[in-house]
Amino acid sequence: MIEKEKLDIFKQALSRAFRKISAGKSATTIAASYDIPPSIVSKILQGEKDPQISTFYRLAEAFETDPKIFTAMVFAELPKNFMFADE
Repeated sequence: MIEKEKLDIFKQALSRAFRKISAGKSATTIAASYDIPPSIVSKILQGEKDPQISTFYRLAEAFETDPKIFTAMVFAELPKNFMFADE
């Protein structure tokens, strides 16, 4: 099981990347345009939600960004050498 602290770090990194990429688009617009519940979009923006991969891809599409680039943005927000698994 993933430690809560590590999951929180990941969710915060996702939130920061999401905020960078979503500049100019409201959570409501994103939710309505891409069939994502507004509560989910809001929780991702607040760093409270780790989305399913299908939601992650729809978010990338909403921002007209290749999912690989969005993924790289999230990983760039993580601490250096971050890993979920303990060594």
